[in-house]
Amino acid sequence: MSDEPKSNIKELNKQLKSFVELDDEIKAFEKKAKELKEKKAKQEDLLLQMFIDSDITNISVLTGEGKIKKPATIFIKSQTFINVTKENKETLIKALEETELRSLVKIEPIVNTASLQAEIRRMIKEGEEIPEKVKSELSIFDKFTMNIRRN
Repeated sequence: MSDEPKSNIKELNKQLKSFVELDDEIKAFEKKAKELKEKKAKQEDLLLQMFIDSDITNISVLTGEGKIKKPATIFIKSQTFINVTKENKETLIKALEETELRSLVKIEPIVNTASLQAEIRRMIKEGEEIPEKVKSELSIFDKFTMNIRRN
């Protein structure tokens, strides 16, 4: 009788144990990552408020251990978000068709939201007035986050 089936079973058992251990390790890292992200989000809220209160837009710091220090710049990043709700889509299309933004309405009639967002961002950046009929159908807001640029 050959020992090959027994060695195959031993190897299979070894690989299965390793597989389960790797899965457990991944889950532990994911849990730790989630905890760190939550902790970072709280610290980001605090830093954002401190920057705003102190009228600071960016700060450079040295990070790292021992003699090796790495520069990093922490800064406020602002992003403008434009949301179109399903409930507002039809009235938004009508409002767009009645303004200089009618080119954003496609034949069906549908709106390419990416094109709409790009155009609204451009208008905001260039100081152009967004037609009130369109503006009233959108949710436009800025989101500020703390970013790090490692030099």
